[in-house]
Amino acid sequence: MGVPSVTSVNGVALSPSSSDLAIGAAHVAALVEPGRSLAIGGDGFSNAVVNLFTAGGNAGPLDPTNQTATSLEVDVPPQVPAGPGAVQVVNVPSFLASNAVSVPIGALVTVTGVSVVGDTIIVTGTGFCDLTVIDLFAHVGGVVVNAGGLNDDGSAVLALTIDGPTQLHFVRPPGLDPGPAFVAAINPPFIAGSGNGPAGAFVLP
Repeated sequence: MGVPSVTSVNGVALSPSSSDLAIGAAHVAALVEPGRSLAIGGDGFSNAVVNLFTAGGNAGPLDPTNQTATSLEVDVPPQVPAGPGAVQVVNVPSFLASNAVSVPIGALVTVTGVSVVGDTIIVTGTGFCDLTVIDLFAHVGGVVVNAGGLNDDGSAVLALTIDGPTQLHFVRPPGLDPGPAFVAAINPPFIAGSGNGPAGAFVLP
């Protein structure tokens, strides 16, 4: 019996493609929605179950509602937390497991606006969760720096308050020059982020 492999999620093929091999991890920018059906395409499925890894742990193993050797569907539990996730197919009873494929659960992370009230920077968007990390590009002494991101130990530099999936805020770090700045949001495993769209641009007073 062969090892199962996952090649698509909800009809979207896996990346990385030839243009983003530096990412080095299989991922799909296809939403996994709590309480909805999830379709997985691939090969070598045989009496398979699905692990759905979430920010709150493994929501599986999930039993498929429909299954062939190349496709299956499972119902995503409605209580799974929004944020980063991964799907993996496991054949039973051999317990041969497929590649784990990173997926966003609930919503893609985006930034739709940034405002400053006193020393508080407020970010609006979608897909924010307790694991969200903020990159904050601003000037210090005339040089652009990232005042956010990750520390060497993997912890977030900026302490965020997640007001909900569409808003977060944090305290302005000391030492930043007034002037143009930019915010980007990332949900682990740091594959799909909000990017460099114009909505992340703002001005520090």
